[in-house]
Amino acid sequence: MNLLCHQITTANFAPYGTLVSTFGSAGSVVNEGRGFRFETDANLVHTTATTQPKLALYKIEGSQWPIKVRMLERHCHSAQLFLPMAGGSFLVVVARALDDGKPDVDSLAAFVCAQGQGIVYAPGVWHLPLVAIDLPADFAMVMWENGTPDDCEEHLMAITLTVHPPQGAEI
Repeated sequence: MNLLCHQITTANFAPYGTLVSTFGSAGSVVNEGRGFRFETDANLVHTTATTQPKLALYKIEGSQWPIKVRMLERHCHSAQLFLPMAGGSFLVVVARALDDGKPDVDSLAAFVCAQGQGIVYAPGVWHLPLVAIDLPADFAMVMWENGTPDDCEEHLMAITLTVHPPQGAEI
């Protein structure tokens, strides 16, 4: 199955979570004029008894187009924030869940996040584990975990999905 990737926007990612970015906003001046603060609509919700979020750092090797997707994962009880710290663009593949909890293949969508953009997956949204495009990348990840198997559920796809880059876009 082939899936064409799109440039991510706040609107087209909204069914799956929140785009986090400094693009399109002037921000407010902070730190005695040396910086800008950008507010986000990130909703870092969770339904676990854990009172503090976990912060983890990821180092991801670069992958080349087209990108094969064989597995999706989800976190039923927590939103999950990924903020790139170094590297270039990264791939986001998402799907909503069916009533039985499995990924809704008809809702599959693929996006490219540019340098300077991060994402928050809403709780229960199926997604591809991190894939950096072309260059290695470092990410900060924040979510609530309680140490149970419910923290991360994996689903092996019945078919391999092949994701192609956006047409006419330089990534």
